[in-house]
Amino acid sequence: MKFEIPFNAENDYREKLFLWKYTWLKKVRSGWFSMLLMTGLFLILLIVPKNDFFYIVLMAISLSVIMTYANYLLTIEKHKRKYLANVKKRSETLIGTWLIYELTEEYFMYADDRLTYRIKWSEFENIVSSSDILLIKPRYQHAANIILSKQEFGEDYSKITGFLKTRLAHESF
Repeated sequence: MKFEIPFNAENDYREKLFLWKYTWLKKVRSGWFSMLLMTGLFLILLIVPKNDFFYIVLMAISLSVIMTYANYLLTIEKHKRKYLANVKKRSETLIGTWLIYELTEEYFMYADDRLTYRIKWSEFENIVSSSDILLIKPRYQHAANIILSKQEFGEDYSKITGFLKTRLAHESF
């Protein structure tokens, strides 16, 4: 199957935002949960005041963990803003171009004006899907996920989904 699709900046942004959420959502949630636990511990320590050495060390540890998690979450948010700015910048260079996708028995191929790659199916780990987005995960380079969306492919999306399910393991998002 070969598809030639005009580049759509809004759709590209949505796809990249989905990729960010898929990649970082669990990590951010676990960070928030840990931070809430430590904040709770810190508040309990404030309510039950003692002046021994163990109490002071426990307060210092919980406060430092809270600050570490807060910094971690702020860093992730900073990287998200930078990532989405780069997505917009790249989108500006692709306006008016055509994206080419080819799915054969041997490989997956993608091409635009600036990038072309062909990857054998054995190099992919699995696909992750939601109701309108497919994420093809490479086996070794986890940052190089491929996103195919229902909005981009229209009626052909179900054909692509069916084809990919015969090639790769599948999980839902």
